[in-house]
Amino acid sequence: MSGHRRSRLGEQLRRELSLKLRSLVRDPGLGSVSVTGVDVTADLWVARVHVELHGTADQQTESMAALRRAAPFLRSVLGRELHIRRMPELRFQRDRSIAAGQRIEAILRDVLPPGPRRRLVNAAAGRLRILLVDKPAGLTSHDVVAVARSTLGTRRIGHAGTLDPFATGLLILGVGRATRLLEFLVGLDKEYEGTVRFGIATDSLDPDGERVAEDDRWRDIEPDQLRAAAAGMIGPLTQTPPRYSAVKVRGVPAHRRIRRGESVELAARRVTVRALELGTVELPRVDFRVACSSGTYVRSLAAELGGRLGTAAHLAALRRTRVGSFHVRRAASLSELREGSLPQHAWVTAAAALSHLDRVDVDAREAGMLSVGKRVPKAGSDASPVACVRGEELVAVGAVRDGVLEPRKVFVGA
Repeated sequence: MSGHRRSRLGEQLRRELSLKLRSLVRDPGLGSVSVTGVDVTADLWVARVHVELHGTADQQTESMAALRRAAPFLRSVLGRELHIRRMPELRFQRDRSIAAGQRIEAILRDVLPPGPRRRLVNAAAGRLRILLVDKPAGLTSHDVVAVARSTLGTRRIGHAGTLDPFATGLLILGVGRATRLLEFLVGLDKEYEGTVRFGIATDSLDPDGERVAEDDRWRDIEPDQLRAAAAGMIGPLTQTPPRYSAVKVRGVPAHRRIRRGESVELAARRVTVRALELGTVELPRVDFRVACSSGTYVRSLAAELGGRLGTAAHLAALRRTRVGSFHVRRAASLSELREGSLPQHAWVTAAAALSHLDRVDVDAREAGMLSVGKRVPKAGSDASPVACVRGEELVAVGAVRDGVLEPRKVFVGA
């Protein structure tokens, strides 16, 4: 089974197990349990069920024992109801990312006096929010994630789109359960400010690469030519990603294969440049602002602009200023992240993060049904995905089909 299909099966099992643990299992030793994820092995023999246990240490031990006693029963019920011919064996285990965060939080509680960082760890632990960070130059996106993990006391942090080390600007982080929101953010339009350097081409199309060509034909560029070339790049484009990029080739990022001396052929893709405005022109350098679809490589745009003007070029500087409706002005600095003194405006609630999706308002009864994976009758046009919201709380992401609202990802009560 493909990785995508196994992921879908794991999510289906997570949702159904959350429901069954509430309604079917009557073991008195089973206390408060949250199913945080299910990983299915490639051979489909085993489903590792990650759970968060609540209560005292003794209560948690009893809960885990009760889960293991109930595993054969749950496997039988789910296999029958989901029509799975070979239902995987259910193996319950504590969610290690949550346990690690709890250990770090305990250490911080012991060694730190009450203050911003301690309050930050406590506040970040249970709220469904994304965090906006302004990445400085010289760090990878993963470096910023590592700082956030240290400060916030959890390893369960991811980002919604990488930035190259030389680039600065907006990085969107999902913290804790909010990592499940990221898939709905990676496809948002982006906006950048940057600088093209004409006359020099590099193998990576950015300042970190090796020079591969150099000329002085940029001296012949006229202002009208420059404006016309930029205007001609607005709209749909067919773009080949840079060889030094994170695009995966047979499961391995292209830049790794290139550095191992392998030959890489990357397929062209369709992207859209929605705006391309020129700023300060001091040849051979030109500042610009670009708004584009997700997946657009600004490095490639810089090289293409040079090609249209008959000169070599590379991207000398880049700053991401916007992702969807989120602007870098709201973002926390790296020093604020390190110190744990994050401004409130750097946090975005789940409902606000998914405000670009169609919204379906639900009442308390409907929210309760969605939270346990049940469908809800709902009038309205077919739409997918939709954000199911009660007040300002995101309940689920789902789809409306034929007057029925079906949850696909549940964010409360799971």
